[in-house]
Amino acid sequence: MSDSFEIQADRLEVMVEEMQKAIAHARIAASHFREGEVPRAAAHVLAIQGHLAKSASLVQEISEQHSRHALV
Repeated sequence: MSDSFEIQADRLEVMVEEMQKAIAHARIAASHFREGEVPRAAAHVLAIQGHLAKSASLVQEISEQHSRHALV
């Protein structure tokens, strides 16, 4: 596998990790909301947004790298 493909694969794996963290925070936030612990829930919602932003950033990097090599 070329170095470029390995880098893309690594980015995708990091993206998956970030999304899994977002899912974990979402579960915790839901639990806190059910328990009426709104400030704690809100903190986890912010963490969700951070992990999703990181995931989106990684997808952006992958798409930019692909566009440099796309044949059009």
